[in-house]
Amino acid sequence: MKKLLLLAVLAFGLLAFTGCGTTQSSANQAARQEMNVAHSVHMRLLEIQPMPTDIMASYERHNIIRRSYWINGMRERANNLVFPGPDIPIGYVVLFAPNGGIAGSFSVQGKVTSLNYSLVPYSEYWERGFNTGAQRNRWLPNPGGVFGTNTNGVFWFTPCGRYMEFNGMYLFSDIPFAIQDPMIHINIVDLSQYE
Repeated sequence: MKKLLLLAVLAFGLLAFTGCGTTQSSANQAARQEMNVAHSVHMRLLEIQPMPTDIMASYERHNIIRRSYWINGMRERANNLVFPGPDIPIGYVVLFAPNGGIAGSFSVQGKVTSLNYSLVPYSEYWERGFNTGAQRNRWLPNPGGVFGTNTNGVFWFTPCGRYMEFNGMYLFSDIPFAIQDPMIHINIVDLSQYE
């Protein structure tokens, strides 16, 4: 009787375990199928809407190169850097304080750019794929010779060549904003007398 009961418990456990394996296998298969569908949709969209190949120059790259010069003490070179494309438009940004007030508003030459954008990938994984085999991931330095990512936020240059950074909420547009009663008044002073 004990043997029969033990055999029944083992059989039930085996069926339950096999059932879980089948459910897990079905879930894996469904996930793979969804990934394949997503990939095929992406490939179709690439054919319909390919990446543009006729962009003359990138405002993002220009800002990153200019910032690299600026933060490394080469401000004259940063200000004299010529954009190799069409004229840079003027944009406008409003900065929001944590309490919902307005911290300031500025004109922007070109656009705001993420502080985490870089001219180089952060590591060789970008080039090799996520290979965890014998190859070791080597972290690559940015143009300033340092490693890692930056603080979250954005940066921009004003039309008069001043560098600005902000790590809060902002609104950017190509139309000027009418701001009333800003919480903080920020005055940009001419610092050339101190240089």
